[in-house]
Amino acid sequence: MAMYCQECGNKTDNDSEYCIHCGKKIRDSPSISSGLDTSVHPPQTRGDSAGKRENKTSFWFMVLAVIVVVILLYFSWEPFFSLIEPEPPYDCSSKDGYIDITNGNSRDGYATLADKNNKKIKELFIAKNSKGRISQICNGRYYLYFKVGSTNNKFDQVLDFRTTSSGSYKYYEVTLNPVAGGTASSSQVNESDYPH
Repeated sequence: MAMYCQECGNKTDNDSEYCIHCGKKIRDSPSISSGLDTSVHPPQTRGDSAGKRENKTSFWFMVLAVIVVVILLYFSWEPFFSLIEPEPPYDCSSKDGYIDITNGNSRDGYATLADKNNKKIKELFIAKNSKGRISQICNGRYYLYFKVGSTNNKFDQVLDFRTTSSGSYKYYEVTLNPVAGGTASSSQVNESDYPH
């Protein structure tokens, strides 16, 4: 009667103690015999390579799924990445950062730049239908608030300013009025939450 290795499923010699294909021990000793059927039957599989192919396919499917999720998050939910991006160190050795601000409203307004502790860093008056610039901003993470009339608002996006060793720096352009195709959102804040 033919014997099959339980490990690899290949046919082996009846007298072999070890599988000649994978080296797995098949039985205790070829010289011991008994009236019991000690033959090993091949495992019931869909083929030697089918299970391996299925595992490889599952692995690559998972890798692809993770990549797709990361891409979707990056392009559809940019605020998620601004939350996990490391905060730039506060450093005033370079004050190259600036924000250009347009007030297209029919009322005068104020733009207020605040640090993470809600402390006012700079403030700028911007007349109705005009532009202004907050300049000489140190490297660091900031929040931009604005008032138009009696309404207090805060831009939802954090503003990170960094000057690199090559001399490049970051600047922002914002409007205090809604603009078609604009990408910045804002929320109303209480007077007590507005930086002073």
